[in-house]
Amino acid sequence: MSRYINREQSLYSAQGLYAEAEPLYKRSLTIVETALGPDHSDVGKSLKNLAVLYKHLGSVEDEKALRTRLARMPPAGTRHVALYFVTNRSFGVDGKFTGSLSNSVALGRAVMLVPKQK
Repeated sequence: MSRYINREQSLYSAQGLYAEAEPLYKRSLTIVETALGPDHSDVGKSLKNLAVLYKHLGSVEDEKALRTRLARMPPAGTRHVALYFVTNRSFGVDGKFTGSLSNSVALGRAVMLVPKQK
């Protein structure tokens, strides 16, 4: 389905019919994102295509939002993995160590890029 939509949107774009192509670009993005997940490289391609369309339409804010989202995507061949930092020491409300080791306390969260497993 997405390939059919891609062909049709490309035809509209080639003819300069950008407003007619926009719903097709959005639908294609939704299909790819639902099927493959938000961090897949094909989603990045769809985001880039839609951003180019917005550039042709003069929709600067929409283009900027998509390019920002695209810049935050992991590089092709990698994926985001959430890391959580935990300590086995308890801290009081004031941030000082209470001396109790019975409860784990989450200290923070980070994201790391790792190669995708095949």
